[in-house]
Amino acid sequence: MIQILYSVKFNIEDIVIFNFINIIYTMITLTTTNKSKNLIENLIDASGNNANGDYSSVLTDFSYVCVDNTAYISELDICIQDSSNNWNFNSYGKIDGGLTNGVKIYIQKPGESRIYINPNNPIKKNADWEIVGDNAKYLILGTDETLFVKYHFNIIKIRNGESMGVELNDDLSGLVNHIFTIKGYKY
Repeated sequence: MIQILYSVKFNIEDIVIFNFINIIYTMITLTTTNKSKNLIENLIDASGNNANGDYSSVLTDFSYVCVDNTAYISELDICIQDSSNNWNFNSYGKIDGGLTNGVKIYIQKPGESRIYINPNNPIKKNADWEIVGDNAKYLILGTDETLFVKYHFNIIKIRNGESMGVELNDDLSGLVNHIFTIKGYKY
């Protein structure tokens, strides 16, 4: 038996619990239908999935475009790998002083303006990822230092032809690896 409780006033705990229940319900619904499948995709541009080029003169997008289905995106994973030495919170990887323009995360419908998830706060330094991400890990792998970040969302629904991506407009050529991966479900 399911009992529904009503509350006259709402506080932050009520809203968090309501959002959590909605996320669980959506994930259960998606995973119990025989049409659903895991979505794990690297965001890409024309050259591939490693966003470690010089994009300072030309704005470059790394994106996932939904094709012939509906995607429910719940997570953006970020991997920044750079050689050791000089990593600090005010750098991006070891790019001293951070980025000028920063990383902007967006969703977009065909022919429409982008909706930025972080419009007023582009990611410009390592510390910014640690602030927005809910699971950041800093590791030394061999001679390289690596920052792994998981950035979780309430479910973002994108349909056929719509996209989710990151917009880059800085010189990132000094990074060893710079990979963005989305996770969720599609059906």
